[in-house]
Amino acid sequence: MYQRIDRSRAGKIIATRSFQNTKAGFEAAQAWLASKCKDTDIPCRLLLEVTGVYHENLLHFFHGQGYYVSLELAKRVKSYLKSLGHDSKTDKEDAKGLASMALHRKLTQWQPVSEQLHEIRQLVRFRNTLVESRVAWENQLHAYKHAHYSIKEIVRSLKRKIAQTHKEIRTVEAQIRALIRADSQLCKRFEQILHSLPGVGWISLATVIAETDGFSAIQSAKQLTKYAGYDVIERQSGTLSGKTRISKQGNARLRTAMYMPALAHLRKKKALYLPSTSDSSCAMADLRKKPSSPYNANSFV
Repeated sequence: MYQRIDRSRAGKIIATRSFQNTKAGFEAAQAWLASKCKDTDIPCRLLLEVTGVYHENLLHFFHGQGYYVSLELAKRVKSYLKSLGHDSKTDKEDAKGLASMALHRKLTQWQPVSEQLHEIRQLVRFRNTLVESRVAWENQLHAYKHAHYSIKEIVRSLKRKIAQTHKEIRTVEAQIRALIRADSQLCKRFEQILHSLPGVGWISLATVIAETDGFSAIQSAKQLTKYAGYDVIERQSGTLSGKTRISKQGNARLRTAMYMPALAHLRKKKALYLPSTSDSSCAMADLRKKPSSPYNANSFV
């Protein structure tokens, strides 16, 4: 759904219309916008909400047409709508909220990620799906082998699925390696980071680079921490002191990718994980340090 706001009328919505999420719908929306945005002195800006992958075609279409397009996370849009007193959840109310947000907030222009990084991200996610499937089938196979009544056909089927999935995982990993090696600058930087951080395997590093779009939109360590969901949430009011924890509101794939490397680093350094209640922070090992003799159990070859 699209909303047309007139700035000269203090942000009053003067037109609204719905379109299909198809190429024909995009073209109809572009024609509608052109008919409503005739004043060239007033910039035409579009704001989209992240909706899985269903916003991507629309996003790329209008960006390719030269429009100033911004993209916001659903959580930030929801918080903004609540600040306006919008309790209902409908497409019409969301469209009004997005239009108001585009008018009153200074939003950055969305820039597309490189096709190479996009392919790496898709392959890394697909590999994770395959690994999860293999683990599930291995657990089923283990249970069938130890059951009193075991059907041989099921056992053979599970073994075939596990072997096939293992083969597909190796194929996907080879494709990821090939994409990284295809960019000499990316490959060089990838190798430097890989051999400077203890316990970080190449799959974990590829996940971090892919999920952050090569750190293209990351401006600070604080932003990266929040994006990964590692920002600390404190619960304190008067004499009441709640449990301090991380928010887990960011990209869960980043946290999953860095969990085992963090444990490996802690074991290597003989460090401890101690929640600090004095300064409401967590005393964790600094993975940015570069030891003189790094180790890596999962090297990029």
